[in-house]
Amino acid sequence: MDVPITLTTKQKILIIVGAIIFLIADISMIERIVIIAGIVAYFFMRKQLLVDNSIEYTQKIRDTLIIPIVQIIASFFLFEEASGAVKSAGKIDSLHDISTYTPFLGDLGKGLDIANQLGVLPDIERSQSTLEYINSATTVNNVVSFGAILIIIFAIAELYGVFRLGKFTKKQMLMLYGGASIAFIVCSIYFGIYMEKFMGVLAGIFSGTDEYPFAIIFPIVTLVLVGAFYKAYSNALENLFNYSLPESVKENNLQEQPNRQSEEQIDRNSSEPKVQSEPMQVEETGRIKEKLETPPQAKIIIKEKAEQKSFFRFNILFGIGLVVLMGIVALWILRSNEKDNSTPVVENYSEPIIQQEDTITEATSTTNQFEYINETRGNYEVDIEWPISLIGMKDVSGIQLAIAQKAFNSNIYDIHSCVEKYFKEGNESASLGECETAGKVTVRFQQRLNNLYVFKIQIYADLGGGTGLSLIYRDEYVYFDKEMDRTLEISDLFNDYSQTLFLVNNHISLDEYASKATELPENFIISSSGITFIFPKYSIGYGYQGEVEISLTYEELNNVLSDSFKNAIGK
Repeated sequence: MDVPITLTTKQKILIIVGAIIFLIADISMIERIVIIAGIVAYFFMRKQLLVDNSIEYTQKIRDTLIIPIVQIIASFFLFEEASGAVKSAGKIDSLHDISTYTPFLGDLGKGLDIANQLGVLPDIERSQSTLEYINSATTVNNVVSFGAILIIIFAIAELYGVFRLGKFTKKQMLMLYGGASIAFIVCSIYFGIYMEKFMGVLAGIFSGTDEYPFAIIFPIVTLVLVGAFYKAYSNALENLFNYSLPESVKENNLQEQPNRQSEEQIDRNSSEPKVQSEPMQVEETGRIKEKLETPPQAKIIIKEKAEQKSFFRFNILFGIGLVVLMGIVALWILRSNEKDNSTPVVENYSEPIIQQEDTITEATSTTNQFEYINETRGNYEVDIEWPISLIGMKDVSGIQLAIAQKAFNSNIYDIHSCVEKYFKEGNESASLGECETAGKVTVRFQQRLNNLYVFKIQIYADLGGGTGLSLIYRDEYVYFDKEMDRTLEISDLFNDYSQTLFLVNNHISLDEYASKATELPENFIISSSGITFIFPKYSIGYGYQGEVEISLTYEELNNVLSDSFKNAIGK
């Protein structure tokens, strides 16, 4: 039976004000849809209750529907804000990339971008406050995601208890509300920490930006709100269980009433008091013992107090357990973020680190550590930044081997053996003829691009011929993919070789170079903005041009980039 909905003047005003706020509020379309869906859900469930219950009763218990729906909507808003925090952190983090600014600088930007790719103009180092902000954004996103799931589960259980009366007791329903409330409070704490970090970053960028103790303000506001909702929810539950007792409970109450009446009648008609002391007994020790029977009313009161005390203890333990669980999850997430999102800036040391035979770290490293080898023997020199540990890596042996292969054409992990072999071969070459030979090998850590660790190797060799043909200048790059656990080859970057070659040749002008490319070079530069192909001397250019570099952006290469490479660089 359909019951017309009658609204008071106060309710009409509230609806109008709510509609105006809804229309002018700065929220996304998805959030508006969620709010509308929540309102529709309330009226639908209200209609279902009116099928078997009176309007008066439904009105008294409406908060048992409204509050869980509000919890679900609020959890969605929390999730959206947490996702927005991660996006904002990504945008702020991009400010340290030179490639963020170069598109707006025209020809100058292109030159700066090339300089950045070559390592001449490195990206701006992230500040400590920025790193803390990025970590807190990721943490709040993960914590809130976990908390939102808990809140939705508790809210659905609350609604289930309304429509399946008797499945949960009143105390259990309050516990469900308490669980959702604790999740809200924990989420608000992490939101407060995130906002403090965010305002700290803004204060570093824009002078005069005010900072507030959001880590305290947010939980207090949340606590006040859940407390106010608790009062309304508790009153609604009182009406729910008082006005709609299950038939079995009603029958038991009816059966117990005659018994209570007969007992009361016996008590009134009995000349002996209900509570009396038994005769005193003298024990063997001579002490007097008096037995008193506890009154029935006292037993009931004691029982109720014991139940209340037990319920209170259970609530406390339940709340503490939920907080501890979310705290453990949050701590795990925070530590993971510290490992994965730390800055890939090379740490410099005043004294070289002595390399041990075992350079493999058991746990994921949170710092960059290098052994610096700078040695000259005769006309030969090495200047090496040898990785001991790298942020986010558990095992650097693969990178060590890749560097040894590129720099010294050696398949051994011991860098000192590689260096000794290099000097020995250099001295042997110098002793073969009158012409002096020379060489230098430089190894530098460039940067980390998501899962890629980039090392630049510069090789110089003078073969002693006295002409330009005897001089060798070569730059090599090691791109080690953490997920693939190996270095990337040119074939790993693209899913369509011929189309990639076509795109590259579109950038090769015969007015500037000798010929088009017949194949992709094995040497290349991967940067945050694109890929630079390094063609060997005489392959497409004239002799005086040396190695030719052709650069393409990721936008130009988007259709030919392999999925594995996109994942590696986070595109």
